[in-house]
Amino acid sequence: FNVTLGDGVHYWNITVNDTVSNANTTVTFTVIVDNTAPNTTLLTPANSVTFGNTTVNFSWISQDNFDTIIRTVLVIDGISRNDTNISNATAFSTIFNLTSLGEGRHNWSVQAIDDAGSNATSNETRNFTTDYTPPIITLHQPANGSTFTTGSGNVNVNFTFQLLDKFEASNLSAFITVDSVVYNRTSGI
Repeated sequence: FNVTLGDGVHYWNITVNDTVSNANTTVTFTVIVDNTAPNTTLLTPANSVTFGNTTVNFSWISQDNFDTIIRTVLVIDGISRNDTNISNATAFSTIFNLTSLGEGRHNWSVQAIDDAGSNATSNETRNFTTDYTPPIITLHQPANGSTFTTGSGNVNVNFTFQLLDKFEASNLSAFITVDSVVYNRTSGI
């Protein structure tokens, strides 16, 4: 005997009658039909951030239509890195050591699996960059030990340099120190 059932909790039992009106009914059982995969929302880190530290806090929320506990897997660069059971609709957070990834651009997502085996990857994949190398500074002028003169008064000295960074070429700040006075230069670098 087949019945087509949609997603949800369904209750069933069997009652039998004989010809002299004797009846017997079984206890009621439940059947759960679950064709809906869990939904996951990524919380932190935000998309396109750069980390200079070696540990990062990844957090997300996974929700399922039936299960109170959902199996979730943190996926970084396509590799499962953390497999954890979390409570339904509760934010979860895990600290991950990034040094095993090396420098460069990476991506992360979360896969959630419910008891029915329905699984889904988070609706978005976020990117991040790990950068452990300091910028390179090349000094152009004045050369070390240079002498300037105007015959009288102060001399306007032009300091020029070049900065190079693997990942943050447009977001660098330079702090130039002359005689213990610090000058901040954030534009035109």
